[in-house]
Amino acid sequence: MIKKTLAPVLLIAASLAGAAQPSEKEAKALMRDVRRVDAELKRDVGLSIRETSLLLHESSTTYQPKWVLERSGDLKLLQRMETKGYIRLHVQKGLPDGRQSEEEFVSYEATERGLLIMAVL
Repeated sequence: MIKKTLAPVLLIAASLAGAAQPSEKEAKALMRDVRRVDAELKRDVGLSIRETSLLLHESSTTYQPKWVLERSGDLKLLQRMETKGYIRLHVQKGLPDGRQSEEEFVSYEATERGLLIMAVL
C-alpha cells in the first residue's frame, strides 16, 4: 500500500523536474495530487511527505545548525517524529571536530521503527 501511495509523488517530482513551468491548471492538479498523497501517507504511515523526506535523509553523522531547522520548521517535525518513535534526535553544542563550539547542532538517526518504514519505501 505504501509503494502504491508513493508512486504519484515520484511521478509529480519527475514531471516537475522535467517540465519547464507548469500551467496554472497543471499546477493546481499537481497540488491536489500532493495533498492527496500527503493525506494518504499520514493515514497509512503516520508521516507527512516532508517528514518522510526527512526520514529518508537521516544520518547520524550529518549535523545541521539548530537555528536553520528552527527557522524552516523542520525541528518541530523532527521532534514530532521522535515522539512517534521514528528517529532519535541529538542536539549538541559544537561540531564533533571542535569547530563552531558555541553553536548548537542537530543530528538524528532512524530507530528500528523508522528503519522499517525506510525499507518499505
